[in-house]
Order: sequence, then C-alpha cells, then structure tokens
Amino acid sequence: MNRYMKDKILFSRVRLIELVPQLDKSNGCLRNKVVKVDFRSNNFSHVLSTGLRKLEKHASTLYTDNVFKLICVEIDRVGELITSEIMHLNSCRVYIMSSYNNDEENECTTTYYHRSSDPRLVCSCQLFEHEGIPCSHLFNVMKHERMREIPRSLILKRWTKEAKSEVHSTVPKDNTPSESLRSARHGDLT
Repeated sequence: MNRYMKDKILFSRVRLIELVPQLDKSNGCLRNKVVKVDFRSNNFSHVLSTGLRKLEKHASTLYTDNVFKLICVEIDRVGELITSEIMHLNSCRVYIMSSYNNDEENECTTTYYHRSSDPRLVCSCQLFEHEGIPCSHLFNVMKHERMREIPRSLILKRWTKEAKSEVHSTVPKDNTPSESLRSARHGDLT
C-alpha cells in the first residue's frame, strides 16, 4: 500500500479531486486481497510435504498460509540436524544439536521442560522469541519426544487463523442505529 501510494499517487502530480477516488479504489483493492487471503487460509487444506506429518498437519490447522509456509521450512530443516547429546536433568531434558552441513561450533541448546499439562521448550537460537515461530531445533526435540501437536506455549495467537476473531469493533453497540451499523459493515466489505 505504501509503495503504491508513493509510486502511483504522490509523485505523479495528481490533483486533490482525483486523489480521493484513487485512494478509495486502492483501499478497496487492498481489502479485497485481505478477504481473499483469509478465505483461502480458512477454507483450503494444505498438501503435507514434510516428514513430520502429525506436527505439520497440526500446524496447518492453526496457522495462516504465510506463517504455515515458514513453519514448513523449519520442519524441513530438522533433517539436517544432528543431536550430539541429550542430558536428563530433574525437571527437564537438554538437547545439544548442530547442523550436518556446518561445523560443531554452531551448536544449539534446546531445553525441554516436561510438564504434563503444557510442556515448554526453549531454544538458544531464539528464533521463537524474535520471530514468533518455532525453530527447527524445537521441531527436532518435538520429534525426539514423539509429540503429535505443537505445545500451546509455542503458539502465538497473532499468527493463527483465529487472530482476527477477537478484533473488537470501534462502533458502539448500544447507541448506534441498526441502519448505520449495516452500512458500516457494508463499507468494510467493499
């Protein structure tokens, strides 16, 4: 949207009377794209392509299409990881792993806290803390622990299909006549 505004409208010496309809049209196109992406994400199923099918299937039901593609990249990377050591401690297990393609100096440590209600995994690469998606090291530990679903502690609501379900309307419900509410909803769809 920003690029469109700069390239097509602001630097093309458009008069103000022409600017407003162009902005309206571009907003309509953007809303239409968002609705199409949401529909596709919620109503189409994915072809499972990785070796960890149960985790991939669970991810496909949770995440939007774009995030699911990123998750699949991380699941694919599990194949190139080598787990060099597993330390069993009182309340956790520590996995030390590295990539098959890189030297051992790039080792990564992943800690698995095995609680019955909601297991927790923490990785030293901190991809989850920075990007909000589980890294390949976390998926490797899930594979070792034979998990069939991604733990709730590794699911950020903002990347899920339900992220928009709790968006609150700024239109007050009590004092708004039904006709204006209906036209506001119609305006959101066009």
